Amino acid sequence: MIVMNKLLPLSKFLSIVLSLTLFSCLHPPSLNRNLATAIDYYTGEAGIVDDLIAREYLEIAVSERDVLALMWLARVYSTGRMGFPKDSERAFSIARLIIDEVAERAADGEPEALFLMGTAYAEALGVNANLLKSAEFYRKAAEMNHTLAMHNLGNIFGDGIGVEKDLYRASLWWRRAAQNGDTIPMLRLAELYLSGTGVVKDVSQACFWIKQSSMRGNVNAEKINKERFGGECIERN
Repeated sequence: MIVMNKLLPLSKFLSIVLSLTLFSCLHPPSLNRNLATAIDYYTGEAGIVDDLIAREYLEIAVSERDVLALMWLARVYSTGRMGFPKDSERAFSIARLIIDEVAERAADGEPEALFLMGTAYAEALGVNANLLKSAEFYRKAAEMNHTLAMHNLGNIFGDGIGVEKDLYRASLWWRRAAQNGDTIPMLRLAELYLSGTGVVKDVSQACFWIKQSSMRGNVNAEKINKERFGGECIERN
């Protein structure tokens, strides 16, 4: 396993990334199974959120010379996701080397590549930031049932990022992501049901999603359940 940490000089690290990219043509344009497992543990689709396991599988996928795994590595360094330290310089440097190939795979309609191009335009990873392009890539991936793309499209409508704020439309995308097992949209959907914004107020539905999110390891959902409901958030038929 390759462990990506700050002890490795950036210049040496980038040479490794470049060598991996040069051999990427050996891999078919399908989602690497170790990358898929990493994402499942990151979102909770595996049944539980576990950033340590997610990180281990991502590092394995990177060691297997997978281009989309490398773009994911840029993504996690960009903001400090998945237990990785935030390292913007490293994130941008990785993305610059592989963005063209990720874009080509997105042009071929590969869902994960479409999602990663959405991230690239949202966080200026290898391209100039463009929120409209980001939303369009997320939309294309979301329409192919990509969980994190649906999650992020919900965020775009929920926060009014480059579009008019629309909590109803946000709820639709968050629900689809939640149904796939993503724990953060579960909690965001629950918060809408508790407040009655964007959806009809429904404490029972809120409790359902709070409990689903908590069971998968979302500590914020567990906190809400304890603080607001004394740990007894109840679903009623």
